[in-house]
Formats: sequence, structure tokens, C-alpha cells
Amino acid sequence: MDKKLNKQSKEMPEAVEKILGELVELLEDKEASIRTNALFDLGVYAYNGLAIKSALPKLVERLDDEDESVRMNALAALSDYASLGLTDNSALPKLVKLLEDEDVWSAAASTLGDYASMGLTIESALPRLVKLLEDEDKKKDEDMYVNIEYALNEYAERGLKHRPSTNNRKTAKQKRKGM
Repeated sequence: MDKKLNKQSKEMPEAVEKILGELVELLEDKEASIRTNALFDLGVYAYNGLAIKSALPKLVERLDDEDESVRMNALAALSDYASLGLTDNSALPKLVKLLEDEDVWSAAASTLGDYASMGLTIESALPRLVKLLEDEDKKKDEDMYVNIEYALNEYAERGLKHRPSTNNRKTAKQKRKGM
């Protein structure tokens, strides 16, 4: 069985593991709403400390989905998995590509920041993040702008420099987390 231990008991109940496996199977459904809901649920479980590593390749595949909601929920689920230390390097080029997707660029920036916080970076993200940072239209939405700052600051902490930050990291992270 594919076990990812939960944070509390160190052993995942078999029933939960079965549910997670069924949710992963639903990621292949032809209906976008089914894929979206399955991704959302996988993210909620991961947020609560329950995840299966075998879901990662399927989450990464959904980054290429034609449906915006599916892509957005795949990004959120990947962030939740990253918070558990579960990451997939193959997501990085796709995350960089999604920085150009007007529908999900902010979530992609946030997920790149989450991956960087786990030590996974891709240098090709830096010029695109800086370009977003300098886009006057993007600056109008402070919540989305904070995701760019977060990603750039996480990259800077790992020695990948971009430019002097105009916001202090703690403030950007607090805004991102709603503090």
C-alpha cells in the first residue's frame, strides 16, 4: 500500500487511504467539475496531514488541464502536499509555464514559493516572476502581488537573487496567510 503517514498518529487509517486512492482515480474523469472536486478534496486531506505520495504525478498532470478550475485546484493541492514535504520536481517547469496563464498565474507564483520553501527551485522562474512583479496591472491586486513577493523571497533565501525587495518577507507572508 502507498502510505503517507499522517502528522498525528504516524499511521494512516486504511479507510482514509482508500478514499484518497479513489479521489486520485477521479482526477481522470471526463467532467471538469469531478476533477475539480477531487483535487479540492485531496488538498483538504493534505492540509489536514493526510496524503498519499502516489497522488503527486496525477496532481502535476492536472496542471495541464484545459479547465481553469482544475488547474487552480491542482496548484492548491500541490501547495498542500508541499507543506507535508511531498513534492514532485516535474511540477517545476509546469509551474513556470503557468506564470503566463492569466487565470492562475498568482496561484502558480504561490506554489513556486511553497516549493522553494521546501528547497526545490528552478532558475527559469526568476525572470518571469520579476516580470510579473514589474507589471503595473498586477500591482493593482495586492493579494496576488503578495504571492509574487513570497515566491521571490523564498528564492532569495535559497541564494537565487532577483532584486532588492520592496516588502519585508514577514509582511508579505503574513498578508499571504491572512494575518
